[in-house]
Amino acid sequence: MNLFRKTAAAVLIFIPWLFRLPYLLSAWKSSPADRMDWIFPVWFLIWFLWIIFGKPSGETAKRTANRTDWILLFSGAAITGAGYSLSIHMIQIAGSVFFAWRGCVLIYGGKTGEKLLFPFIILLFATASSNYWISSFCGIGIRTAWLLKTAFSFLLTAAAAMPLRVRSEPLLFLSVLGFGLILWQETGHFAQSSPPLQPRFSVFPDRKSGFVGRSIRPAEAMIRFFRSGEIACYQFADDSRTYQVLDVRCGRNIHEIHPAGHCLRSSGAEIRSEKRREYRIRGRNYHLREIFAAGRFSRELVVVWYSDRNLSVGSFLAFRNRWSAETDWHAYQISVRLDHDPDAARKGIRKLLETLTPPE
Repeated sequence: MNLFRKTAAAVLIFIPWLFRLPYLLSAWKSSPADRMDWIFPVWFLIWFLWIIFGKPSGETAKRTANRTDWILLFSGAAITGAGYSLSIHMIQIAGSVFFAWRGCVLIYGGKTGEKLLFPFIILLFATASSNYWISSFCGIGIRTAWLLKTAFSFLLTAAAAMPLRVRSEPLLFLSVLGFGLILWQETGHFAQSSPPLQPRFSVFPDRKSGFVGRSIRPAEAMIRFFRSGEIACYQFADDSRTYQVLDVRCGRNIHEIHPAGHCLRSSGAEIRSEKRREYRIRGRNYHLREIFAAGRFSRELVVVWYSDRNLSVGSFLAFRNRWSAETDWHAYQISVRLDHDPDAARKGIRKLLETLTPPE
């Protein structure tokens, strides 16, 4: 197969990734967290063309594709297909990158395929929302997460210039193992759920409860964003603090719902911590998500959870795993400005939830 035919075959193998390119372009344009990630496909393209067209003639090793090559290629196709089946953009993009890399190994030969491993890792860094998940798992800021990806890309580029041959299969195994260990802490809680928690925020409590409340019209930008969902915003107050409540009845488009930490980071807030916490409400324990965020002039405690009529979860990944368009899911968010006593803010939120949650 001459170079022209190989290049034409490579273009075909990139079709699954190119099919997701409009989504990536939209994310780079609209999301502050992803705005600078366009640099990684450019970086990849320069490196890819340099390897394919810049190598001396005859450098590619002749090697017949073995069973492992085909298994890995079909694994990439299966991952991509699973992403579409689950409607998860990150899995679609990651699977298409893996599929393209293994396709290039078959097209250009084993030695060239090994050289292409590092640039394909850099292409993977362009995945939308990758900055958020890196920052969430590592406890760092969005900008720091992007700088970490950039520094690692420079490290890969420097490593490629060294006379060191890297075997792709062991590196792939170690990478998947490391990624699996990182995800284990979060995804290990997929099976963990609590009883349904659906407070009646629209029924305002009387003054004897210690709270007053009112409905607030959602911002037009929020209404446009949740096009298929129903949004309700409320404000409650006790003697000490004010509580902002967002209640989104999820529509049929799951991609309108994002992790609260992602939205806060995208708006410029600094996430100090984000973790699960147990709240006891009406004698039952609920696993909610607590986020401590710092803005320019204040700090906030944000409590997030997701619930349908059967159960509630605090993890976005657990919600995403259970979501169905036929199920009436709500995404809830309560934020309160922090003083010097986070426990008092937690106590206020718990009391508000107990006041507005109907007894069974």
